[in-house]
Amino acid sequence: MTIRNGLAPGTGDGGGIATVSGPLTLRDVAFVGNSAGRNGGAIFVSGGSTVLTDVAVIGNSASDAGGIFMQSGVLSLTNVTISGNSAVNDGGGLQVANVSATLTNVTITANSAADGGGIYRTIAAVVLRNVIVANNTAGGNCNATVVSAGNNLDSGATCGLSGVGDLSNTDPLLGPLQNNGGQTDTHALTAGSPALDAGTNTGCPAADQRGVARPFDGNGDGTPTCDIGAYEFNIPPPASADLSLTMTVDNPTPNVGGTITFTLTVSNAGPDNATGIAATDPLPAGYTYAADSGAGSYNSGSGVWTFGTLSPGGSASHSISVTVNATGPYTNSAQITAAGQTDPDSTPNNGIGNGEDDEASLAITPAGTADLSLALSVNNPTPNVGGTVVFTVTVRNGGPSTATGVAATDLLPAGYTYTGDNSASTGTTYASGTGLWTIGALTPGGSIALSITVTVNATGPYTNAAQVTVSDQIDPDSTPNNGIGKGEDDEASLATA
Repeated sequence: MTIRNGLAPGTGDGGGIATVSGPLTLRDVAFVGNSAGRNGGAIFVSGGSTVLTDVAVIGNSASDAGGIFMQSGVLSLTNVTISGNSAVNDGGGLQVANVSATLTNVTITANSAADGGGIYRTIAAVVLRNVIVANNTAGGNCNATVVSAGNNLDSGATCGLSGVGDLSNTDPLLGPLQNNGGQTDTHALTAGSPALDAGTNTGCPAADQRGVARPFDGNGDGTPTCDIGAYEFNIPPPASADLSLTMTVDNPTPNVGGTITFTLTVSNAGPDNATGIAATDPLPAGYTYAADSGAGSYNSGSGVWTFGTLSPGGSASHSISVTVNATGPYTNSAQITAAGQTDPDSTPNNGIGNGEDDEASLAITPAGTADLSLALSVNNPTPNVGGTVVFTVTVRNGGPSTATGVAATDLLPAGYTYTGDNSASTGTTYASGTGLWTIGALTPGGSIALSITVTVNATGPYTNAAQVTVSDQIDPDSTPNNGIGKGEDDEASLATA
Protein backbone atom coordinates (compact mmCIF):
# COMPACT_ATOMS: atom_id res chain seq x y z
CA MET A 1 0.00 0.00 0.00
CA THR A 2 1.19 3.53 -0.76
CA ILE A 3 0.01 6.64 1.11
CA ARG A 4 0.86 9.48 -1.24
CA ASN A 5 0.52 13.27 -1.30
CA GLY A 6 -1.40 13.56 1.98
CA LEU A 7 -1.61 17.05 3.52
CA ALA A 8 -2.04 18.34 7.07
CA PRO A 9 -2.04 22.12 6.48
CA GLY A 10 -1.49 24.99 8.85
CA THR A 11 -0.69 23.68 12.30
CA GLY A 12 -1.66 20.14 11.36
CA ASP A 13 0.38 17.03 12.22
CA GLY A 14 0.88 13.82 10.23
CA GLY A 15 0.43 14.40 6.50
CA GLY A 16 0.06 10.67 5.93
CA ILE A 17 -1.10 9.31 9.28
CA ALA A 18 -1.72 10.98 12.66
CA THR A 19 -2.56 8.84 15.69
CA VAL A 20 -2.96 9.44 19.43
CA SER A 21 -2.41 6.60 21.94
CA GLY A 22 -1.88 3.95 19.22
CA PRO A 23 -1.23 1.17 18.70
CA LEU A 24 -0.02 1.59 15.10
CA THR A 25 1.35 -1.45 13.27
CA LEU A 26 2.27 -1.22 9.58
CA ARG A 27 3.97 -3.62 7.15
CA ASP A 28 4.79 -3.21 3.45
CA VAL A 29 3.57 0.41 3.34
CA ALA A 30 5.17 3.33 1.50
CA PHE A 31 4.69 6.98 2.54
CA VAL A 32 5.51 9.17 -0.44
CA GLY A 33 5.28 12.94 -0.89
CA ASN A 34 3.11 13.73 2.15
CA SER A 35 3.42 17.00 4.07
CA ALA A 36 2.38 18.58 7.37
CA GLY A 37 2.31 22.20 8.45
CA ARG A 38 3.78 21.32 11.83
CA ASN A 39 5.07 17.84 12.82
CA GLY A 40 5.48 14.56 10.92
CA GLY A 41 5.27 14.92 7.17
CA ALA A 42 4.50 11.21 6.84
CA ILE A 43 3.60 9.96 10.34
CA PHE A 44 2.75 11.66 13.63
CA VAL A 45 2.33 9.50 16.77
CA SER A 46 1.53 10.70 20.27
CA GLY A 47 1.51 7.79 22.71
CA GLY A 48 1.10 4.04 22.49
CA SER A 49 3.09 1.49 20.55
CA THR A 50 4.22 1.99 16.94
CA VAL A 51 5.71 -0.91 14.96
CA LEU A 52 6.83 -0.36 11.37
CA THR A 53 8.22 -3.29 9.34
CA ASP A 54 9.29 -3.28 5.68
CA VAL A 55 8.17 0.35 5.34
CA ALA A 56 9.53 3.12 3.10
CA VAL A 57 9.24 6.81 4.13
CA ILE A 58 10.20 8.79 1.03
CA GLY A 59 10.14 12.44 0.06
CA ASN A 60 7.87 13.78 2.82
CA SER A 61 8.16 17.22 4.44
CA ALA A 62 7.12 19.22 7.53
CA SER A 63 8.26 22.04 9.77
CA ASP A 64 9.61 19.43 12.19
CA ALA A 65 10.21 15.73 11.41
CA GLY A 66 9.89 15.55 7.65
CA GLY A 67 9.45 11.77 7.86
CA ILE A 68 8.34 10.39 11.24
CA PHE A 69 7.57 12.30 14.47
CA MET A 70 7.22 10.20 17.61
CA GLN A 71 6.16 12.40 20.51
CA SER A 72 5.75 9.70 23.15
CA GLY A 73 5.31 5.96 23.45
CA VAL A 74 7.36 3.03 22.17
CA LEU A 75 8.74 2.92 18.60
CA SER A 76 10.10 -0.12 16.75
CA LEU A 77 11.46 0.19 13.19
CA THR A 78 12.66 -2.97 11.39
CA ASN A 79 13.72 -3.06 7.72
CA VAL A 80 12.70 0.54 7.12
CA THR A 81 14.08 2.99 4.54
CA ILE A 82 13.81 6.71 5.42
CA SER A 83 15.04 8.70 2.42
CA GLY A 84 14.69 12.12 0.86
CA ASN A 85 12.56 13.69 3.59
CA SER A 86 13.00 17.28 4.72
CA ALA A 87 12.20 19.47 7.75
CA VAL A 88 12.48 23.23 8.08
CA ASN A 89 13.66 22.91 11.66
CA ASP A 90 14.58 19.60 13.32
CA GLY A 91 14.65 15.96 12.25
CA GLY A 92 14.68 15.56 8.51
CA GLY A 93 14.11 11.80 8.63
CA LEU A 94 13.09 10.86 12.17
CA GLN A 95 12.38 12.91 15.31
CA VAL A 96 11.75 11.28 18.67
CA ALA A 97 10.89 13.07 21.92
CA ASN A 98 9.83 11.25 25.08
CA VAL A 99 10.13 7.86 23.43
CA SER A 100 11.82 4.49 23.74
CA ALA A 101 12.93 3.80 20.15
CA THR A 102 14.62 0.69 18.71
CA LEU A 103 15.84 0.65 15.11
CA THR A 104 16.98 -2.63 13.53
CA ASN A 105 18.35 -2.85 10.00
CA VAL A 106 17.15 0.60 9.02
CA THR A 107 18.58 2.86 6.31
CA ILE A 108 18.33 6.64 6.91
CA THR A 109 19.84 8.66 4.06
CA ALA A 110 19.48 11.77 1.89
CA ASN A 111 17.27 13.60 4.41
CA SER A 112 17.74 17.24 5.44
CA ALA A 113 16.91 19.61 8.30
CA ALA A 114 18.38 22.57 10.11
CA ASP A 115 19.43 20.16 12.85
CA GLY A 116 19.46 16.37 12.86
CA GLY A 117 19.09 15.74 9.14
CA GLY A 118 18.83 12.00 9.74
CA ILE A 119 17.80 11.53 13.40
CA TYR A 120 16.80 14.19 15.92
CA ARG A 121 16.23 13.16 19.52
CA THR A 122 15.53 15.05 22.71
CA ILE A 123 15.15 12.98 25.89
CA ALA A 124 14.48 9.76 24.01
CA ALA A 125 16.66 6.67 24.17
CA VAL A 126 17.33 5.70 20.55
CA VAL A 127 18.91 2.24 20.21
CA LEU A 128 20.43 1.27 16.85
CA ARG A 129 21.41 -2.20 15.60
CA ASN A 130 22.60 -2.80 12.03
CA VAL A 131 21.51 0.73 11.05
CA ILE A 132 22.87 3.03 8.33
CA VAL A 133 22.65 6.78 9.04
CA ALA A 134 24.54 8.27 6.14
CA ASN A 135 24.80 11.07 3.64
CA ASN A 136 21.95 13.13 4.98
CA THR A 137 22.34 16.35 3.10
CA ALA A 138 21.81 19.03 5.79
CA GLY A 139 21.81 19.12 9.59
CA GLY A 140 24.14 16.18 10.07
CA ASN A 141 23.24 12.53 10.43
CA CYS A 142 22.32 12.81 14.14
CA ASN A 143 21.83 15.81 16.44
CA ALA A 144 23.00 13.84 19.47
CA THR A 145 24.62 10.59 20.49
CA VAL A 146 22.52 7.48 20.12
CA VAL A 147 22.76 4.15 21.92
CA SER A 148 24.55 1.55 19.82
CA ALA A 149 23.68 -2.14 20.06
CA GLY A 150 26.52 -2.70 17.58
CA ASN A 151 27.28 -2.87 13.90
CA ASN A 152 25.97 0.52 12.77
CA LEU A 153 27.36 2.85 10.10
CA ASP A 154 27.59 6.68 10.24
CA SER A 155 29.01 8.44 7.19
CA GLY A 156 30.14 11.17 9.61
CA ALA A 157 30.70 11.18 13.36
CA THR A 158 27.60 12.97 14.65
CA CYS A 159 25.84 9.83 15.98
CA GLY A 160 28.60 9.09 18.51
CA LEU A 161 28.80 5.40 17.61
CA SER A 162 30.93 3.39 20.03
CA GLY A 163 29.56 -0.14 19.89
CA VAL A 164 31.15 -3.35 18.63
CA GLY A 165 31.41 -3.37 14.84
CA ASP A 166 30.34 0.27 14.47
CA LEU A 167 31.71 2.24 11.51
CA SER A 168 32.02 6.05 11.58
CA ASN A 169 33.17 8.40 8.84
CA THR A 170 32.38 5.64 6.38
CA ASP A 171 30.49 5.93 3.06
CA PRO A 172 28.11 2.95 2.73
CA LEU A 173 28.21 3.18 -1.10
CA LEU A 174 24.46 3.06 -1.50
CA GLY A 175 22.74 2.70 -4.83
CA PRO A 176 19.90 5.03 -5.85
CA LEU A 177 16.47 4.76 -4.31
CA GLN A 178 14.54 2.44 -6.58
CA ASN A 179 12.48 -0.70 -6.92
CA ASN A 180 14.95 -3.45 -6.09
CA GLY A 181 12.15 -5.97 -5.59
CA GLY A 182 9.61 -6.34 -2.83
CA GLN A 183 6.72 -4.04 -1.99
CA THR A 184 8.65 -0.85 -1.18
CA ASP A 185 11.66 0.99 -2.60
CA THR A 186 15.16 0.56 -1.15
CA HIS A 187 18.75 1.72 -1.52
CA ALA A 188 20.82 -1.27 -2.62
CA LEU A 189 24.33 -1.87 -1.32
CA THR A 190 26.67 -1.61 -4.29
CA ALA A 191 29.68 -3.85 -4.86
CA GLY A 192 32.40 -3.17 -2.33
CA SER A 193 30.10 -1.50 0.20
CA PRO A 194 31.59 -1.61 3.72
CA ALA A 195 28.10 -2.50 4.97
CA LEU A 196 28.30 -5.91 3.26
CA ASP A 197 28.41 -8.68 5.88
CA ALA A 198 29.25 -6.02 8.47
CA GLY A 199 26.15 -6.43 10.61
CA THR A 200 25.43 -8.84 13.41
CA ASN A 201 23.26 -11.92 13.04
CA THR A 202 22.02 -11.40 16.60
CA GLY A 203 18.59 -9.83 16.35
CA CYS A 204 18.84 -9.60 12.57
CA PRO A 205 15.47 -10.23 10.89
CA ALA A 206 15.12 -13.37 8.78
CA ALA A 207 14.50 -11.32 5.62
CA ASP A 208 15.26 -7.79 4.45
CA GLN A 209 12.79 -5.04 3.51
CA ARG A 210 12.17 -6.71 0.16
CA GLY A 211 11.57 -10.15 1.64
CA VAL A 212 14.99 -11.47 0.55
CA ALA A 213 16.35 -14.01 3.02
CA ARG A 214 19.04 -12.97 5.50
CA PRO A 215 21.87 -13.56 6.14
CA PHE A 216 23.68 -13.94 2.77
CA ASP A 217 27.42 -14.36 2.32
CA GLY A 218 27.86 -11.09 0.45
CA ASN A 219 31.65 -10.84 0.73
CA GLY A 220 32.36 -14.44 -0.18
CA ASP A 221 34.23 -15.33 3.00
CA GLY A 222 32.17 -18.47 3.48
CA THR A 223 30.21 -17.13 6.45
CA PRO A 224 26.72 -15.72 5.84
CA THR A 225 26.41 -12.52 7.86
CA CYS A 226 23.69 -9.88 7.88
CA ASP A 227 24.39 -6.62 6.11
CA ILE A 228 23.95 -3.25 7.77
CA GLY A 229 20.78 -1.46 6.69
CA ALA A 230 17.37 -2.37 5.28
CA TYR A 231 18.79 -4.08 2.17
CA GLU A 232 20.57 -7.45 2.14
CA PHE A 233 22.98 -7.82 -0.73
CA ASN A 234 22.48 -11.11 -2.54
CA ILE A 235 23.38 -12.76 -5.80
CA PRO A 236 20.22 -14.16 -7.34
CA PRO A 237 20.50 -17.71 -8.62
CA PRO A 238 21.06 -17.94 -12.37
CA ALA A 239 17.96 -18.24 -14.50
CA SER A 240 16.97 -21.84 -15.05
CA ALA A 241 14.93 -23.38 -17.84
CA ASP A 242 14.33 -27.14 -17.99
CA LEU A 243 14.29 -27.80 -21.73
CA SER A 244 13.43 -31.13 -23.32
CA LEU A 245 13.37 -32.33 -26.93
CA THR A 246 11.21 -34.98 -28.58
CA MET A 247 11.16 -36.33 -32.13
CA THR A 248 8.39 -38.05 -34.09
CA VAL A 249 8.10 -39.34 -37.66
CA ASP A 250 4.93 -39.69 -39.69
CA ASN A 251 5.90 -43.02 -41.30
CA PRO A 252 8.40 -45.37 -39.62
CA THR A 253 8.42 -47.89 -42.51
CA PRO A 254 8.53 -45.84 -45.71
CA ASN A 255 9.46 -46.94 -49.17
CA VAL A 256 12.87 -46.03 -50.50
CA GLY A 257 12.40 -42.92 -52.58
CA GLY A 258 9.39 -41.89 -50.53
CA THR A 259 9.05 -38.72 -48.44
CA ILE A 260 8.68 -38.73 -44.67
CA THR A 261 8.49 -35.90 -42.12
CA PHE A 262 10.36 -35.69 -38.83
CA THR A 263 8.91 -33.27 -36.24
CA LEU A 264 11.10 -31.83 -33.49
CA THR A 265 9.45 -30.32 -30.39
CA VAL A 266 11.25 -28.37 -27.67
CA SER A 267 9.37 -27.80 -24.38
CA ASN A 268 10.24 -25.56 -21.43
CA ALA A 269 9.27 -26.85 -17.99
CA GLY A 270 10.53 -23.59 -16.44
CA PRO A 271 10.79 -22.02 -14.03
CA ASP A 272 12.22 -19.17 -16.15
CA ASN A 273 11.95 -18.05 -19.75
CA ALA A 274 14.35 -19.81 -22.11
CA THR A 275 16.18 -17.67 -24.66
CA GLY A 276 18.79 -18.21 -27.35
CA ILE A 277 17.57 -21.74 -28.02
CA ALA A 278 19.08 -23.82 -30.81
CA ALA A 279 18.68 -27.49 -31.61
CA THR A 280 20.70 -29.40 -34.17
CA ASP A 281 19.40 -32.18 -36.41
CA PRO A 282 22.11 -33.04 -38.96
CA LEU A 283 20.31 -35.46 -41.24
CA PRO A 284 22.21 -38.73 -41.77
CA ALA A 285 23.17 -40.03 -45.22
CA GLY A 286 20.00 -42.11 -45.44
CA TYR A 287 17.95 -38.98 -46.12
CA THR A 288 17.96 -36.07 -48.51
CA TYR A 289 16.47 -32.79 -47.27
CA ALA A 290 13.27 -31.79 -49.06
CA ALA A 291 11.52 -29.03 -47.08
CA ASP A 292 10.81 -27.71 -43.58
CA SER A 293 8.21 -25.62 -41.76
CA GLY A 294 7.29 -24.48 -38.26
CA ALA A 295 8.60 -22.21 -35.51
CA GLY A 296 11.90 -20.44 -36.10
CA SER A 297 14.24 -21.32 -38.94
CA TYR A 298 16.11 -24.46 -39.98
CA ASN A 299 19.42 -24.51 -41.86
CA SER A 300 19.47 -27.70 -43.90
CA GLY A 301 23.23 -27.40 -44.43
CA SER A 302 24.22 -27.26 -40.77
CA GLY A 303 21.11 -28.89 -39.36
CA VAL A 304 20.66 -26.05 -36.85
CA TRP A 305 17.13 -25.01 -35.86
CA THR A 306 16.91 -21.67 -34.03
CA PHE A 307 13.96 -19.85 -32.52
CA GLY A 308 13.24 -17.16 -29.93
CA THR A 309 12.04 -17.08 -26.36
CA LEU A 310 10.12 -19.99 -24.88
CA SER A 311 8.08 -19.18 -21.80
CA PRO A 312 7.61 -21.64 -18.92
CA GLY A 313 5.11 -24.30 -19.98
CA GLY A 314 5.57 -23.38 -23.64
CA SER A 315 6.75 -25.47 -26.57
CA ALA A 316 7.82 -24.98 -30.18
CA SER A 317 7.87 -27.44 -33.08
CA HIS A 318 9.52 -27.66 -36.47
CA SER A 319 8.91 -30.26 -39.20
CA ILE A 320 11.62 -31.47 -41.59
CA SER A 321 10.60 -33.41 -44.70
CA VAL A 322 13.15 -35.75 -46.30
CA THR A 323 13.43 -38.24 -49.13
CA VAL A 324 14.45 -41.76 -48.09
CA ASN A 325 17.61 -42.85 -49.88
CA ALA A 326 18.40 -46.41 -50.99
CA THR A 327 21.10 -46.85 -48.34
CA GLY A 328 21.41 -45.66 -44.75
CA PRO A 329 22.22 -44.94 -42.02
CA TYR A 330 18.62 -44.12 -41.12
CA THR A 331 18.95 -43.17 -37.43
CA ASN A 332 18.10 -39.49 -37.10
CA SER A 333 19.38 -37.78 -33.93
CA ALA A 334 18.77 -34.26 -32.61
CA GLN A 335 19.87 -32.37 -29.52
CA ILE A 336 19.44 -28.94 -27.95
CA THR A 337 22.81 -27.34 -28.59
CA ALA A 338 22.36 -23.84 -27.16
CA ALA A 339 20.29 -22.05 -24.50
CA GLY A 340 20.73 -18.84 -22.55
CA GLN A 341 19.83 -20.41 -19.20
CA THR A 342 21.10 -23.35 -17.19
CA ASP A 343 19.20 -26.61 -17.47
CA PRO A 344 18.88 -28.54 -14.20
CA ASP A 345 19.00 -32.00 -15.75
CA SER A 346 20.84 -31.76 -19.07
CA THR A 347 23.76 -30.05 -20.79
CA PRO A 348 23.29 -28.58 -24.28
CA ASN A 349 25.61 -29.82 -27.01
CA ASN A 350 27.25 -32.57 -24.97
CA GLY A 351 26.57 -35.27 -27.55
CA ILE A 352 23.95 -37.92 -28.23
CA GLY A 353 23.54 -40.96 -26.03
CA ASN A 354 23.80 -39.42 -22.56
CA GLY A 355 20.25 -40.34 -21.67
CA GLU A 356 19.31 -36.69 -21.12
CA ASP A 357 15.93 -35.24 -21.98
CA ASP A 358 17.36 -32.63 -24.37
CA GLU A 359 18.14 -35.23 -27.04
CA ALA A 360 16.21 -37.73 -29.15
CA SER A 361 17.00 -40.38 -31.75
CA LEU A 362 14.66 -42.18 -34.09
CA ALA A 363 15.37 -44.93 -36.61
CA ILE A 364 13.09 -45.89 -39.48
CA THR A 365 13.13 -49.18 -41.38
CA PRO A 366 12.66 -48.53 -45.09
CA ALA A 367 10.97 -51.14 -47.19
CA GLY A 368 13.75 -52.89 -49.16
CA THR A 369 14.63 -52.22 -52.80
CA ALA A 370 14.51 -55.14 -55.19
CA ASP A 371 15.34 -54.66 -58.88
CA LEU A 372 13.20 -57.31 -60.59
CA SER A 373 13.48 -58.10 -64.28
CA LEU A 374 11.60 -60.56 -66.50
CA ALA A 375 12.69 -62.43 -69.62
CA LEU A 376 10.56 -64.55 -72.00
CA SER A 377 11.84 -67.23 -74.40
CA VAL A 378 10.35 -69.99 -76.56
CA ASN A 379 11.88 -73.29 -77.64
CA ASN A 380 10.53 -73.08 -81.22
CA PRO A 381 9.79 -69.67 -82.72
CA THR A 382 8.34 -71.22 -85.97
CA PRO A 383 6.09 -74.10 -84.93
CA ASN A 384 3.51 -75.86 -87.04
CA VAL A 385 -0.16 -75.36 -86.37
CA GLY A 386 -1.17 -78.08 -83.93
CA GLY A 387 2.41 -78.40 -82.75
CA THR A 388 3.61 -77.93 -79.18
CA VAL A 389 5.91 -75.18 -77.96
CA VAL A 390 7.29 -74.25 -74.53
CA PHE A 391 7.46 -70.64 -73.31
CA THR A 392 9.90 -69.99 -70.47
CA VAL A 393 9.30 -66.99 -68.19
CA THR A 394 12.33 -66.07 -66.03
CA VAL A 395 12.22 -63.54 -63.18
CA ARG A 396 15.52 -62.30 -61.72
CA ASN A 397 16.20 -60.17 -58.59
CA GLY A 398 19.04 -57.69 -59.02
CA GLY A 399 18.80 -56.78 -55.30
CA PRO A 400 19.90 -55.32 -53.07
CA SER A 401 17.06 -56.66 -50.90
CA THR A 402 15.15 -59.91 -50.93
CA ALA A 403 11.96 -59.50 -52.93
CA THR A 404 8.84 -60.83 -51.24
CA GLY A 405 5.29 -61.33 -52.39
CA VAL A 406 6.50 -61.58 -55.99
CA ALA A 407 4.10 -62.56 -58.76
CA ALA A 408 4.16 -62.29 -62.55
CA THR A 409 1.36 -62.65 -65.09
CA ASP A 410 1.53 -64.48 -68.45
CA LEU A 411 -2.02 -64.72 -69.76
CA LEU A 412 -1.76 -66.74 -72.94
CA PRO A 413 -3.28 -65.18 -76.08
CA ALA A 414 -5.94 -66.95 -78.15
CA GLY A 415 -3.33 -68.39 -80.52
CA TYR A 416 -2.30 -70.93 -77.89
CA THR A 417 -3.98 -73.57 -75.79
CA TYR A 418 -2.47 -74.31 -72.37
CA THR A 419 -1.43 -77.92 -71.85
CA GLY A 420 0.83 -77.80 -68.74
CA ASP A 421 3.60 -76.10 -66.71
CA ASN A 422 6.42 -76.95 -64.31
CA SER A 423 5.43 -74.65 -61.41
CA ALA A 424 4.99 -77.52 -58.97
CA SER A 425 8.63 -78.50 -59.34
CA THR A 426 9.77 -74.97 -58.46
CA GLY A 427 7.56 -74.51 -55.42
CA THR A 428 5.40 -71.92 -57.16
CA THR A 429 1.90 -71.94 -58.62
CA TYR A 430 0.59 -70.97 -62.04
CA ALA A 431 -3.11 -70.37 -62.74
CA SER A 432 -3.65 -70.87 -66.47
CA GLY A 433 -7.06 -69.23 -66.35
CA THR A 434 -5.70 -65.87 -65.12
CA GLY A 435 -2.08 -66.30 -66.11
CA LEU A 436 -0.96 -65.47 -62.57
CA TRP A 437 2.33 -67.04 -61.56
CA THR A 438 2.75 -66.74 -57.76
CA ILE A 439 6.45 -66.86 -56.93
CA GLY A 440 6.82 -65.63 -53.32
CA ALA A 441 10.33 -64.69 -52.15
CA LEU A 442 13.36 -64.20 -54.36
CA THR A 443 16.78 -63.53 -52.84
CA PRO A 444 19.22 -60.94 -54.25
CA GLY A 445 20.96 -62.37 -57.32
CA GLY A 446 18.46 -65.22 -57.53
CA SER A 447 16.20 -66.16 -60.42
CA ILE A 448 13.35 -68.54 -61.07
CA ALA A 449 11.86 -69.89 -64.31
CA LEU A 450 8.40 -71.10 -65.31
CA SER A 451 7.96 -73.31 -68.36
CA ILE A 452 4.49 -73.23 -69.93
CA THR A 453 3.66 -75.83 -72.56
CA VAL A 454 1.07 -74.84 -75.17
CA THR A 455 -0.47 -76.11 -78.39
CA VAL A 456 -0.38 -73.76 -81.39
CA ASN A 457 -3.92 -73.03 -82.61
CA ALA A 458 -4.91 -72.45 -86.23
CA THR A 459 -5.55 -68.75 -85.69
CA GLY A 460 -3.76 -66.10 -83.57
CA PRO A 461 -2.88 -63.78 -82.14
CA TYR A 462 0.43 -65.39 -81.32
CA THR A 463 2.21 -62.61 -79.33
CA ASN A 464 2.72 -63.80 -75.80
CA ALA A 465 3.40 -61.05 -73.18
CA ALA A 466 4.37 -61.34 -69.51
CA GLN A 467 5.06 -58.82 -66.70
CA VAL A 468 5.96 -58.73 -63.02
CA THR A 469 2.70 -57.64 -61.43
CA VAL A 470 3.34 -57.79 -57.66
CA SER A 471 6.29 -57.11 -55.30
CA ASP A 472 6.42 -55.89 -51.70
CA GLN A 473 9.54 -53.86 -52.40
CA ILE A 474 10.23 -50.76 -54.45
CA ASP A 475 11.75 -51.47 -57.88
CA PRO A 476 14.14 -48.62 -58.77
CA ASP A 477 13.58 -48.83 -62.54
CA SER A 478 10.15 -50.30 -63.11
CA THR A 479 6.61 -50.38 -61.77
CA PRO A 480 4.84 -53.72 -61.38
CA ASN A 481 1.51 -54.18 -63.19
CA ASN A 482 1.63 -50.90 -65.07
CA GLY A 483 0.95 -52.53 -68.45
CA ILE A 484 2.93 -53.89 -71.38
CA GLY A 485 4.84 -51.62 -73.72
CA LYS A 486 6.46 -49.22 -71.25
CA GLY A 487 9.94 -50.42 -72.15
CA GLU A 488 10.69 -51.45 -68.57
CA ASP A 489 12.78 -54.49 -67.67
CA ASP A 490 9.99 -56.21 -65.74
CA GLU A 491 8.05 -57.04 -68.94
CA ALA A 492 8.64 -59.02 -72.14
CA SER A 493 6.76 -59.96 -75.33
CA LEU A 494 7.43 -62.76 -77.85
CA ALA A 495 5.64 -63.83 -81.04
CA THR A 496 5.87 -67.12 -82.89
CA ALA A 497 5.34 -67.42 -86.64
